[in-house]
Amino acid sequence: MSRRDPDERPTARGDIKGYLADFETRMSRLQEQADDSRDRLEAISASAASDHEEVTVTVGAGGALLAVEYGPNARRTSPQSLGEMTMAMYAKAVADAASQATAVMTGLLGADTPAMSNFAASLRRGEHSAGGEY
Repeated sequence: MSRRDPDERPTARGDIKGYLADFETRMSRLQEQADDSRDRLEAISASAASDHEEVTVTVGAGGALLAVEYGPNARRTSPQSLGEMTMAMYAKAVADAASQATAVMTGLLGADTPAMSNFAASLRRGEHSAGGEY
């Protein structure tokens, strides 16, 4: 009787019950990783403030705008400059949120996988629409 290497997975031909048990264990582990990644993505928050704190913009995952706050120095800033600062801080916060999301998804998908490449491409498209650059 031959013994199987403990690191070797059972095969469907050689040990169907072992194969199914191993498959179920791996799927359960993947589900846990996916759930953890989802929770971490939902918790993403990034803020960016202008140099003199005229404006602070906070976004969530995917660049969802959560808050725009204007500080006391905003009163001394022209509406046009304030608008430009707001857009610049939004783009900066989106880039930070994208970086956080990339770290989460790299842990789940792997750094050099087609799925990760697709994820990164979707972030680039989103950031370009936010006015930023990668």
